[in-house]
Amino acid sequence: MVMRRFSRLAMHLLSLALSTSTAIAQTRCEVQGEVAHWMYDACMFDSGTDDGLAPEVEACIARAERALHRFKPCTKKRILKERVCRKAVGQVSKDVRYCMQDPGMKGPTVRNGGL
Repeated sequence: MVMRRFSRLAMHLLSLALSTSTAIAQTRCEVQGEVAHWMYDACMFDSGTDDGLAPEVEACIARAERALHRFKPCTKKRILKERVCRKAVGQVSKDVRYCMQDPGMKGPTVRNGGL
């Protein structure tokens, strides 16, 4: 009887631990950095400038914010990284899939933690 209670308690605790670790894993994002930094890098890349305050970059940021407002942060970062990767193919990456999987593929704003 005591053993059966212990077994049920152990199973309950194991189940709780597994569900907690799954929830934690789902909140992590494979694309590191802040959404705003990815927006700046994507927009500077699109505009062909390294000036984050350039009018065309600011206009691009405003468009990106409107287009991405309904997505969760990780999805926004994936979309923005893919945009950067599509531009980078042939320059610094061999293909989009490889670029997306490369944790080192970041623009300077993401890498430096800001402009």
